[in-house]
Amino acid sequence: MIQARLIIIGVVIIAFMGLGLVAYHYKVAAKDALVARDAAIRDRDLAVATNKANEAARLKAEADAAKADKLVSALQDEIDTANQSTLDMATKLSEIRANNAKVNDFLGTPIPDDLLRLYNEPKAAGHH
Repeated sequence: MIQARLIIIGVVIIAFMGLGLVAYHYKVAAKDALVARDAAIRDRDLAVATNKANEAARLKAEADAAKADKLVSALQDEIDTANQSTLDMATKLSEIRANNAKVNDFLGTPIPDDLLRLYNEPKAAGHH
């Protein structure tokens, strides 16, 4: 009888130890799951922040490109206007020279050396 009681007590102790081991295993698994969940949340938050930053950078790049396109277009318009003005002036001057001998003679006069030197002197930075 004592042997039977000892065997039953041993079986109960082993059962409680098994139950404790299973409980410990689930506790460790739950803790690992919490750590994994927290890491996933951090990764998600980082990805969201990175996506927001990338979207902001993309929008800024698009705005900068649009601004650059406008500036290039405006500059091209100014160049076209300057070229047309130069062409118009050259055409008018050619017509005046062809129709007015005095203007043609005046424009054919050589420029004095003193005036030529003014145009041939090196210019300081910022001076035109």
